[in-house]
Amino acid sequence: MTDESAESRSAPPRAVGVVLAGGQGRRLGGRDKALIEIAGEPLVRHVVRRLCHQVDAVVVSANGDLNRFRSWGWPVITDTELDADGATIGPLAGVLAGLTWAAERSPEPDCVVTVPVDGPLLPDDLVRRLVSAALEQDVLVACAASRGQVHPVSAVWSLACLDRLRNMVVQAGARSADRVSRDLGRAVVDWQAEVADPFLNINEPGDVDAAERVLRANS
Repeated sequence: MTDESAESRSAPPRAVGVVLAGGQGRRLGGRDKALIEIAGEPLVRHVVRRLCHQVDAVVVSANGDLNRFRSWGWPVITDTELDADGATIGPLAGVLAGLTWAAERSPEPDCVVTVPVDGPLLPDDLVRRLVSAALEQDVLVACAASRGQVHPVSAVWSLACLDRLRNMVVQAGARSADRVSRDLGRAVVDWQAEVADPFLNINEPGDVDAAERVLRANS
């Protein structure tokens, strides 16, 4: 084995981060979650900032008018799998869109790491721990967990699962990220949440206040 081949084998997996911003924010009065301001900045900027240094590239998966994100300079992709009314089928559409986008890159990355746009407290070791678990347990998916709850869209997805995932979503009509990740074979990595849950989602007005307190305390 040459030194060059040994180095390539030991290199960390190449990862693309995909921020899932296709939700409709029904419990927040239909507001665009990605643009809700917390501690002076929109949610999407908090999430991208926490993710970008952990991956090789970041893209935003969204629906509607994509121009609302373009001023920040991130690649923006849109769901191709929609329901009969033209609405997104849920987070799996974003996962599938992210994997499809990544598979068209050169060189092709090894995995995609998906996170929800309403999770502004993501841990700095998210990608490292998820990728390590997937490799150690030889599985296609590794999901985060905290406080006894699995977070199936805060997860790493191997590019090797793209065709199977497409069949599950498009052909079989799968809609549950939790069920799909279990069917593909997943590892679960638990984070301790002694003070603030690093996977807090902004679903209600009270969640905005809770996240803002944490962010301002840590600024």
